[in-house]
Amino acid sequence: MRKGIVLAVLVAALVVLAACGSPLGKTKTHEFGDLLTVEYPEAWHVYDEPEESVLFSPEEGDLEDETPRPMFVIMPAPMGGGVEVSEEVMQSMIESMTVGGVGDMESLKVGGKPAFRQSFEGGEDEFVAALQGWIGLAGDSTPIAIIALAPNGDWKEYEKIFEAMLATLKFK
Repeated sequence: MRKGIVLAVLVAALVVLAACGSPLGKTKTHEFGDLLTVEYPEAWHVYDEPEESVLFSPEEGDLEDETPRPMFVIMPAPMGGGVEVSEEVMQSMIESMTVGGVGDMESLKVGGKPAFRQSFEGGEDEFVAALQGWIGLAGDSTPIAIIALAPNGDWKEYEKIFEAMLATLKFK
């Protein structure tokens, strides 16, 4: 009887663990040059250029049609290398972008490096107006901009996926 109870508890624990798995599910790893790696959902697509990587959800269409879709963007910070990541640098980056409805800035660590992040809702550009997400800046001597965005009505659905992707980011 006791063994049956123990076995039932173990099975229940395994079911709970399986249900609480990573929001990414099965993953692939993307390398952004010689700077960093990030894991992303296996079904997602990658648009990779030397100065920018866009990891995007598998909905119909492509990046050229400018359909708002969930995306995780990685690129060198617009202010160039040799800049120390700080609140002031983050603020300057946000001001240079066409986003609106900016939230409070938060300080965090990404891949063991200092980072800052701010949420946004919409913006001046027609494409950006239909999106919400967050913009981050991470690194040290070569700051990287990281942008997670999704169509306004889909943000809550994808926010956990973006957080899980950010948690897998590792600087080389």
